[in-house]
Amino acid sequence: MAREPSAFGCAPMNAMSDHAAVHPMARPLWEQARDIWWASNQTPDLEPVYSYRQQTERESHLDRFLLFLEREFQGIPRNPSERQACQERIFTGFGHFAQEALDWEERQVEAFRSKGFMDVGVHFARQARGFDSKIPAQDIFQAQRNVWTMNGLQTFFGQPVQLTPSVFAYSMLYPCSDNLLDDPALSLQDKREFNRRFRQKLEGDTVSPSDGRERSIFQMCWVSPSPRVEPRS
Repeated sequence: MAREPSAFGCAPMNAMSDHAAVHPMARPLWEQARDIWWASNQTPDLEPVYSYRQQTERESHLDRFLLFLEREFQGIPRNPSERQACQERIFTGFGHFAQEALDWEERQVEAFRSKGFMDVGVHFARQARGFDSKIPAQDIFQAQRNVWTMNGLQTFFGQPVQLTPSVFAYSMLYPCSDNLLDDPALSLQDKREFNRRFRQKLEGDTVSPSDGRERSIFQMCWVSPSPRVEPRS
């Protein structure tokens, strides 16, 4: 007898195998995660719970922070002293956002900065605008969350916090491909065709992009090495 859906409204993982294809390389990890889930007698701690008003307030903080980033990214200075001042403004702005919207403490903001996460973030934003001068701040921040997640993994595994070509490319794929697949003006058939060509590209086949947006996505699959940002001493 099939299990009931979990308390979180998701289909049970063993039932998913009937409806979703799992790649052979991923199947052992999938089965391990499924077994751990069903063997656990504990419910994940999902606290705190935010009211609608609190969510709205935090979203307004995010909107103001994105507008601030958009202004800063429009004219990143070339002069070293002015660039340093720009970075300090971004550091300060992020600190305020993290404390007001994410409930971070001052020590968490300082740890984030001292380990080099903010340096990588600024460098990533600069490279993103260099790759696509029209990319909005919202998309940069969306991709930057991926960058910081991988920086966290670098810290966890004792590696230097840095922006590598693979981190840059993978993170840029996130907003580029998501925005294409979320585009309501694009038909379902066009999206399926994109997925088919994208898979072929990832498998190493020679595939011609259908337009400029797809060309940018394909470029991220083969990014040449670029300078890395080391943590500040």
